[in-house]
Amino acid sequence: VTYDNSRQKDSREAMISKALSGIPDYAFVILLAHHPEFFEEAIEHKIPLTLSGHTHGGQIVFMGVPVVPTGTPYTKGRYVEEQSVCYVNNGTGHWFPIRINCPREITVITFFDGVA
Repeated sequence: VTYDNSRQKDSREAMISKALSGIPDYAFVILLAHHPEFFEEAIEHKIPLTLSGHTHGGQIVFMGVPVVPTGTPYTKGRYVEEQSVCYVNNGTGHWFPIRINCPREITVITFFDGVA
């Protein structure tokens, strides 16, 4: 689905609905969303896994809190809501050349058949 760079709830909902059209109910869906705000729609649509980024983990972090607000409650790491999981990756880069208390990250996710 083409991403129109809108992070408004109604635009996100329209993009998710379009992405899910034609996918059978029994399919295991993984949502790849640049912005972690899409996790809210993933929960509503019972999408089991969302992989996201954008926030750079806060980039400059003191006492676990980003110095500059990221604009989302999903800044880094794993989030679980109802039957949905979101993982927000810190990334390996930055939008300006500094990172404090926020290491670069490459995430490896292993899937297992059955319940873990």
